[in-house]
Amino acid sequence: MANKVLLIYFAEHSKDILEKYSEYFFEHIENYASDIYIVGKQNISSKYHMLVLVDEISNPLQAYLKAMELIGFENIKAYDRLICVSDDIMGPLYDFSTLFSEMSERNCDVWSITRQHKTPMNYLDYTGENLQEEYLHTEFIVFESSVISSDRFFDILSKAVEKENERDSWIDNRALSLSRKLSENGFSMSSYVDDSDLSKTYYNTLLLCPELIISKKKCPVFSRKSFTGDYSFLISNTVGNASIELMDYLKEKTDYDTDMIWESVLKDGNQQDIYNNLHLNYILDSKISDEEKTKEILKKKKVALVMHLYFMDLLTESFHYASSFPEEGDIYITTNTEEKKKEIEEAFKELKCKKLDIRVVENRGRDVSALLTGVKDVIMDYDYVCFVHDKKSAQLVPASIGRDFGYQCFENTLGSSAFVNNVICTLYDNDRLGLLSPIYPIHGSYYAIHGNIDWAGNFENTKKLAEKLGVTVPIEKDKSPVAPLGTMFWFKTPALKILYDCDWEYSDFPEEPNGVDGTLLHAVERMYSYSAQQAGYYPAILCNETFADISLTNSAVFFQGINRSLEKYAAYFSYQQSVNVIESMLYEVELLRQRTNMFGEENEKLRLMVAELIPKTSLKWQLKDRFKRIFTRDK
Repeated sequence: MANKVLLIYFAEHSKDILEKYSEYFFEHIENYASDIYIVGKQNISSKYHMLVLVDEISNPLQAYLKAMELIGFENIKAYDRLICVSDDIMGPLYDFSTLFSEMSERNCDVWSITRQHKTPMNYLDYTGENLQEEYLHTEFIVFESSVISSDRFFDILSKAVEKENERDSWIDNRALSLSRKLSENGFSMSSYVDDSDLSKTYYNTLLLCPELIISKKKCPVFSRKSFTGDYSFLISNTVGNASIELMDYLKEKTDYDTDMIWESVLKDGNQQDIYNNLHLNYILDSKISDEEKTKEILKKKKVALVMHLYFMDLLTESFHYASSFPEEGDIYITTNTEEKKKEIEEAFKELKCKKLDIRVVENRGRDVSALLTGVKDVIMDYDYVCFVHDKKSAQLVPASIGRDFGYQCFENTLGSSAFVNNVICTLYDNDRLGLLSPIYPIHGSYYAIHGNIDWAGNFENTKKLAEKLGVTVPIEKDKSPVAPLGTMFWFKTPALKILYDCDWEYSDFPEEPNGVDGTLLHAVERMYSYSAQQAGYYPAILCNETFADISLTNSAVFFQGINRSLEKYAAYFSYQQSVNVIESMLYEVELLRQRTNMFGEENEKLRLMVAELIPKTSLKWQLKDRFKRIFTRDK
């Protein structure tokens, strides 16, 4: 090891105290550094030196530079080695002794653990002709004395930090500029992981094939972005398997505590990103289950079914699904009148369960108030709860669309006894799993749920509710909640404790007739998953094998239909390129809308002619052509 070594660590994701994975990292690297400085956005309790960066900083190079300015460039020159690490780096999986020993023998000026190979200039180019040169990743980068003693180094770093990343690019312009300028100034560079044989297949092996470079190349670290990054990056370059393979490898082949990963990413990762990267779908068998295992679990865990029943013409169907619940469980049924209670008692008198409790609740707040208020006195007595309600969605036309949504929700919560057993086993086997919502519908008008009306008019009221409840996990309008949008789901009671700690009154909920959208009920519906995440649990999607089969077919049909429409008017070869085509078309339509508003009253006829075109077409070239012909007519 070099005689005097400075380590600068950018703790972007730590608040108040260091993340557990960061503490683990320091346990294995602190012997290789003389002085350790942690830089963050607030004071972090630690035994190491702490520097607080007042400015909003999210880029590692910018954080390193700010820290160097605070420490003093002249003071840094006194060190033999400078190690800069971002808390995007997790690990180690192998002892750092091999890393530092080998890199000292290579005797290079600047080195990192991994590098970016020659990279397409942007994600719309798949020709392989326009490649940017390789550069060192800066999440873990080391500068030797030959570099830090040079006055040129700080100038090169300062100019690299000023670079802006381009929107449609895979390239980190700051890291690229740093490597390029250091090389131009005669400094030698290298990366520890020898992945040159993979360079033409994976230009970023740290993110695109982490399991491969860990198992075969002995890479000692992995990236936090594997679990929180933009999933479109993965599916643009791979089948999307990288992150889940990494997590499985860590659990099965290493002694690294993956709970440290969950604890960290659930604090500030967006749940859609986590869901996408780790494919948090539980496809469970509806015909076969381990009954003995389930019985053993039910000796240790208390389970309850909560049903809110309003439509008496659906009692037979409701009884059928309730019959899938284990006899060892308790069942609570809420309804809104004494007359309905009597009908339910008669219909459910043959139901086998440990306890049946039928309650009359106030008809305000529907299923949401039934769950949060109607059974609040008993809910925390249980470990696992399934909540369902009879559902018609009568506002939809044709009625079959809403009817099948209810059918899909029931089949993927209480579809059969074997399915329920498998749900219970799944909750038991996955400590961090807190919420299981049925697979989303994509038939009929529900198609628009995905990325379009999953928020509908409920983003602001959900954010407002989150503030009231003290929920601080990311809630972003351009990312979907992994929530039970049909309000039927399984959950672990600690996962929803935040909601139950709120003293809900029936008067908090809107009176009937309730709005179709934009109410507190719809905000709570989305808040279930964020409450679970705030409590340290992840939400996931639940599905049986039949609906997995149906969903695969439906998705293929939708892709085919959209692609066949688009390919008539523009050439594209990837998801990103197709999105770019659509956005370009819509941009042109919007420009036309704006221009039609510029016509005065004397040109009202012309304005109407142009406006008439807009709803008839969304084709970029056609709009331009017809717009031109209108303006040149009669000249």
